[in-house]
Amino acid sequence: MIIKSRLNSNSLDSNYSKLELMYLTIIFLAITQITRILIDYDYEIGFILFLLFLFPVVLHFKIEHKTTLAIGYLVFMVAKINYLLTVEPVNNPDSVAYIGYYGTFGYNYSVFFNSFINDISHNFIFANLFNTFGFLYITFFEIVGDTSPLAMNIYNTILTLLTVYMFYDLFKKHFPYKIRNLHIFSMLFLTLCLVSPQLIYWSSIVRKETTIMFFSVLSLWLLLNKRYFLLILVSAYAYTIRQYTFVPVILYFLLFKKMYKTVTIGTIFSLCVVFLKTGLTGVINSFYTLGISFFSPNPLRYENWQNLFFRTTESVWLLIGMFICLVIFVTHKKARGFFVLSFLCILSYTAVLELVNYDAAQHYDIAYGVGVAGDDLSRKKFFIIFFVYMMVAYASTIFLSRIKK
Repeated sequence: MIIKSRLNSNSLDSNYSKLELMYLTIIFLAITQITRILIDYDYEIGFILFLLFLFPVVLHFKIEHKTTLAIGYLVFMVAKINYLLTVEPVNNPDSVAYIGYYGTFGYNYSVFFNSFINDISHNFIFANLFNTFGFLYITFFEIVGDTSPLAMNIYNTILTLLTVYMFYDLFKKHFPYKIRNLHIFSMLFLTLCLVSPQLIYWSSIVRKETTIMFFSVLSLWLLLNKRYFLLILVSAYAYTIRQYTFVPVILYFLLFKKMYKTVTIGTIFSLCVVFLKTGLTGVINSFYTLGISFFSPNPLRYENWQNLFFRTTESVWLLIGMFICLVIFVTHKKARGFFVLSFLCILSYTAVLELVNYDAAQHYDIAYGVGVAGDDLSRKKFFIIFFVYMMVAYASTIFLSRIKK
């Protein structure tokens, strides 16, 4: 039996005052400046010291599980250092284009800024991705005085930690389902977020995924807190970076509001659109992509353990976690609503991705058929990873409660 208690809290204890936010901003900027000086002496040591300097800042986050927060951040730090030493941060054409874009302006910020203002004022939500995304990280480059991939790593690291804090705060206040042991549930979810190989990997390379995730969670925070004017501005800006950024925002909102009918109708509508545009092939691929993206990289391939150890490890424990979810779904009637709603939200997102895959296949004249899921399947689960972590934490908490009986 699940006790009628929720994570929802009306307390303002988790909110920062304006003065505290100002102090945190100053501390972040001071740390990045100190890091820039250290990097001049040694690239790797400078980044390691940056992560160490962040440790007390992270502990200052208003999260009740301080031990979990500390241990989770230490794991986060170790994984970040591992990726720094083993992963090439500029590893595809997009990365090359992003890191080299500032150079097309001769590394002159005034010239770039004028281009950005001209583009955004004339084209607004249809502004050039390289200008709108570039404005964020190039401005950060100017602040830290560095234009290397390591500066992008620092930028992504800060955004990732802020993303985890914001989403955990939303989860704690708005998760609507009842569960017996709130302490274990929230602690498990926090742990999964902090040690997430997905979040850590994408924050370690030169890509836009971390920025989009940050904007998605920020938009969700604004939506749930009814800051509609700021929501419009943030969503419009995020749209210039990726057109379907708003989709996961809506889906997380629908989950937190337990809008079963809306999600069901939305999922059916999404699959109908996929069917009309791509035929039965696209519908099949939506389910196919949904299934295999969870367990990508494939843990049965030996080379994935060599090259993608942390992310492949995640595939294994997600497989175990999904099995626990299935067991709890079958044996625990009161938990089914959450799992069904989460599954439908994820399926809706997968359907949207399938439309993107189909358009890409048409644009690049690539054969489109059953089993064609597009590039980098693990990237497809990045923006719905919090759904997955909530499901695994929820099922694991119920499972552990049963074992203790």
